[in-house]
Amino acid sequence: MRPALSVFLLAMLLAPAFAQTDRVELVSEKPGHAEARVFGVVLHAEEARFNRETGELLMRGRVHATLPAREDHTVVRYGAGVVLTSQPIGLSADRVTVRNGLLQASGNIVLLPVDEDLPKVQLRGDELSMFLKIGDATLRGNVRTSGFPVESPVGRPMTHIFPPDIIK
Repeated sequence: MRPALSVFLLAMLLAPAFAQTDRVELVSEKPGHAEARVFGVVLHAEEARFNRETGELLMRGRVHATLPAREDHTVVRYGAGVVLTSQPIGLSADRVTVRNGLLQASGNIVLLPVDEDLPKVQLRGDELSMFLKIGDATLRGNVRTSGFPVESPVGRPMTHIFPPDIIK
């Protein structure tokens, strides 16, 4: 087989896989309620807009999403802490944009376990950036935790569980 033809065939085979992960589906069910699907994440909000020219999805007003469980774990960095989990995580924010696989959330961000059997812990902050393809996030701006055990008397963090496997 000629090299040019094999490169063309490879591109044709890979194109649907990339299109599926980057595809944005925007569904408005009724005024005041919008739903979008991107990178396996379903987002709900009061308002949504999708710019076809830039590929940017904007959702505003009580945005809620569930970040799916991942075999390779989701990482959330905050201050000097890290949450590592393979469990689904609930996300709420005032505003969320998604462009080129980067989810950016702002305003009253809350991250918490979806599974009600897990400890009632939360991470709160003002800004979140997350690369959806690799499940890597950073939470910034007045980060607060609740439901996490306090530090041990020797100044080392105690071992505990966020739906995650590891918190440092």
